[in-house]
Amino acid sequence: MNFVALDFETANADLSSICQVGLVSFRDGEVAETFSTLVDPDDYFDPINISIHGIDEDRVRGAPLFRDIYSQLSERVSGAVVVCHTLFDRAAIRQASAKYQFADVTCEWLDTTRVVRRTWSQYARSGYGLGNLAREFGISFNHHDAAEDARATGLILLKAMREIEASALPKYTGAVFGQELHRSTIEAGGHTFTITMGIQAGEKFAADWIYAASFAGSSNGAYLAGYSGRVIEVNERGDGLRVYDIGAVPRQIIDTGTHLYLLTDTRLYVMRGDALHALIDTFDGGELLVAQSGFGLLEKKRMRWFTPDGTYAGSVVTKDPIRRVYFSQDHLVVETRQTRATIKGAPAWWPQDEEKASS
Repeated sequence: MNFVALDFETANADLSSICQVGLVSFRDGEVAETFSTLVDPDDYFDPINISIHGIDEDRVRGAPLFRDIYSQLSERVSGAVVVCHTLFDRAAIRQASAKYQFADVTCEWLDTTRVVRRTWSQYARSGYGLGNLAREFGISFNHHDAAEDARATGLILLKAMREIEASALPKYTGAVFGQELHRSTIEAGGHTFTITMGIQAGEKFAADWIYAASFAGSSNGAYLAGYSGRVIEVNERGDGLRVYDIGAVPRQIIDTGTHLYLLTDTRLYVMRGDALHALIDTFDGGELLVAQSGFGLLEKKRMRWFTPDGTYAGSVVTKDPIRRVYFSQDHLVVETRQTRATIKGAPAWWPQDEEKASS
């Protein structure tokens, strides 16, 4: 199977802030073409993002805007099978295209996290991050360089294809599931005929295990998260309203009425309505703490806080595991077993006298 592997890096939590593009074409199981360029995101650079990929304002100075390279991307992916690792890259190109009023690219998307989770049972629930898979499979690459990430994604797909039948790939792109119920052979007029009876169902109607659930914030409905990596919103009668396909099982689902937060082992998805508004990497799993004017990510040795739409507001990093975080009067207090830090001037997104102990 020929395909194109695609990866983006972004300047901040806004997925339209693309600052690097990496595209690698695979033909007959080999790398055929690599396209990579820095992109001026026409937006600010968040320190968190810079710490991940090392791209800042200086590196993109003089680089093209996304609108300047859109036609090159569109030509390379149009009508192709486009492979990405999680839905991040698919959402990024969609939001960047909308930012400049371009049409969505026309292609068939294939998420390698879904392929990996169904191909190797040890990665069904965790361990399917790109970096970990590359280490497990002996793939050497420069993580968080867009072209390198795209190449590693393609190589992982090739490895998976050697483990499964090529005919099984359609189920990862949302085509159909089929099951044969009965097969019989008859002879007539000197010819042999085989009659097969079976059923087929679109993937969205297929059965799934429910691994997480939460009530909706502004209705009597609920959210149900399945093994497939889909989160389904249902109303009070159980009718499906919308599906969020994040490719991973969330550990926490919180709906505030204005935003929906889906926390997995590796990322926090901030949804607004039907759209992915922000995507935040989590490095130690962490716990999501949501309040009226923002939310926090409490990790083992770090506490980060954000505005409701996912804009980074500040962080505290500790040497020892965090035991407790709370607001007291006009400052934020972070405690470990050894020390207590008081941070003045921190945005008071957390209600007074409310505290949370880390797990």
